[in-house]
Amino acid sequence: NLALIDENDQMRARVEEVQERNASLVERQENMEEMITAGQTLQAAEASAEGIRILSNGRQRPTTRASRLSMVRVCFTLLENRIASAGSKTLHLQVSNDSGQILMGEQSANANDLGNPVSATRELDYNNERIEACIFFIPSTERIPAGIYTVNILEGNEVIGSTQLVLS
Repeated sequence: NLALIDENDQMRARVEEVQERNASLVERQENMEEMITAGQTLQAAEASAEGIRILSNGRQRPTTRASRLSMVRVCFTLLENRIASAGSKTLHLQVSNDSGQILMGEQSANANDLGNPVSATRELDYNNERIEACIFFIPSTERIPAGIYTVNILEGNEVIGSTQLVLS
């Protein structure tokens, strides 16, 4: 009986050790999955926004004056990401004033897939390499008042880039 009790105690100790090791591995796997998910998010660098005035002959000219603004051009560089899946990516633009109100555009669907309001949308073919792109925002209202505007570039619900637009 004593030998069986000792053997039983040893088996319980081994079972507890294996359970602790399994719990540790499960936690480690969850952490790795979170890191992979975070790593799959695209990143936009070198974002810049400028006002564009469309002349009567159709040419585009940069402007900082709100009264002459026809559209806003936001250019950026999507960085190389080997973890992200290649293919068609939908990027959204949110242009918001100093009070946080998001401006709506003529071509915007007014909301992305997750229900957030957006100013403009663009589809890009992303193949895990560095790519330069621009998104154009045409305001739905006749005039945008002067001020400082925050421009966010989104993939899904994640902000992947940001810049400011100053209009006088």
